[in-house]
Amino acid sequence: MASSSLPDPIDSRMCGLMDAVMGGWYQQDSNELFEGFPISAQDSVLDFGCGAGGAAIFCGKIGADIYFADSIGERLDSLEQRLHETAARGVHKRLITDAALDIPDNTVSRVIAMEVLEHTPNPHEIVAELVRVAKPGALFLLTVPDSRGEELQRQVAPASYFSAPNHIQVFDQESFTQLVEGAGLTIERYFNQGFYWLIWLCFNWVSRREQGLELEGIAQDIITPPYNELSQLWSTTWHRLLKTQGGPELKHILDKLMPLTQGVIARKA
Repeated sequence: MASSSLPDPIDSRMCGLMDAVMGGWYQQDSNELFEGFPISAQDSVLDFGCGAGGAAIFCGKIGADIYFADSIGERLDSLEQRLHETAARGVHKRLITDAALDIPDNTVSRVIAMEVLEHTPNPHEIVAELVRVAKPGALFLLTVPDSRGEELQRQVAPASYFSAPNHIQVFDQESFTQLVEGAGLTIERYFNQGFYWLIWLCFNWVSRREQGLELEGIAQDIITPPYNELSQLWSTTWHRLLKTQGGPELKHILDKLMPLTQGVIARKA
């Protein structure tokens, strides 16, 4: 596609979605939330720390039975309404108040916990609880920030980004995989992603500091449109790269060298 035909500018979230799909997420043709993590209508799925609910909605459209849990009730109520509009064969919300989940043992066949374990003082207890509610043979999709991306952000982000309710745990590959395997799970795949979002966030922190804006609360709830000019220019640049020959290959290289996120697909014995 010629660069002159590209939309300019592109919305940051839309660019991020395009980047995610190129990285293996939201594969609608194969019903894989992520490559190697298929969802079927027969699955019961737990989305722990569901946030806005993108993963739960994807699974609900396929017809799975959906359990979704978060610490913010308003998020749960909003997502519940949206899930009832999908083909989900069951919709079950759970408010997170401590490590225990109001779900029986051996209930779900798919467990999703994305970008949530870094927010808790007790990640080992959380993972143990996720294993408890999973059926034997259940697949897990777990992601946390990568320590390399966290170290870069530490240089420019406000100190509150690395205190509650934000990131109070920092995982390198060894500590993250030990957390997963220590809970009795077998890792089938390890991956890194998110260079685009890492640079986007760094630009955001620089711009917010210039404007004198403080971070109060959870970052993902505060960083909303309209986005600052610097971050928007980065999104347009990245979009053009992805549409350029050789751009996707460079994306994958940068995702490995300086990722925002690390993740695993793992299985309960």
